[in-house]
Amino acid sequence: MTRPKWLAMLVLVFAVAAAFAGLAQWQIDQAVRSAQQASQPALGPTTLGVAATPQEGLFDSSVGRTVSFEGVVDPRDIDIVTDRLQGTDLGYWVIGHVYVTDDGVTDWDGRPRSGHAPSLAVAFGWAATLDEAQRSADELRASISPAADAEPAEFQGRLEYGQAPSPPAAGDDPHTIGQMAPAYLLNRWAEPGPLAYGSYVVLDLGEADRAGLEPITVVTAAQDGTSLNMLNVFYAIEWVVFALFAFYVWWRLVRAEYERERETALAMRNPDERVEEEVRMRVLRRLRDERAGGTGGAGSGR
Repeated sequence: MTRPKWLAMLVLVFAVAAAFAGLAQWQIDQAVRSAQQASQPALGPTTLGVAATPQEGLFDSSVGRTVSFEGVVDPRDIDIVTDRLQGTDLGYWVIGHVYVTDDGVTDWDGRPRSGHAPSLAVAFGWAATLDEAQRSADELRASISPAADAEPAEFQGRLEYGQAPSPPAAGDDPHTIGQMAPAYLLNRWAEPGPLAYGSYVVLDLGEADRAGLEPITVVTAAQDGTSLNMLNVFYAIEWVVFALFAFYVWWRLVRAEYERERETALAMRNPDERVEEEVRMRVLRRLRDERAGGTGGAGSGR
């Protein structure tokens, strides 16, 4: 059928399929890029200001990178994150809030800290039980001087993506923290800085500074390249299926209208023509059946 409306719809289908194909190509590119990054050696240590910028996203190449900076911990913002894996063990992180006074690129120091230095979420260490985590958190709160009076200290740690916040499970304490989500922590901190990082840092602390916590072991998304690649590939296949389905829908609509018009045309013919058409169709069906029977075996066509 060469009706203008079907040709116009076919053009529309090509446009939709092209958009889907573009999305599939983008997913494949992401899969290849992730695989390439996973195969590359980790970049060396750098300063926080080189790897991340407050109020901006994080490049994949910065994830998992060791960064250094100077800052002041606010002891009022020591907190606990639940459901943290350490190898195969589930436990807790003790986390905190650091005013970054110098990120290696910009000197942010000034008084008060909350008026000058950007805020960064940090993780101090891992504990197997909630009681251990609470004891370590209390010890950290007692040992750290108020941020307004403290002198900046040097820190080093591993930069990680900030997680997306999500509400606690039904029945849990509504104040429970289940994700390392800087966007959510910003609303819990006593006095957040004028800017904030969307990422966080797992601190490398000496045993004397960890308050009995274990060093955190984290597998980043960049290191887990195989799963990420398969997810992108799956999405690419999904977009290709959507593109083919658009053509299938168009073909079904065209075929349905063709059959409807043919039946209408047959109904409008005079009785002799309808009988002639029915006989012709019957002969064609019988020849088709005989041919099919001849293919399947001798004597089976009648």
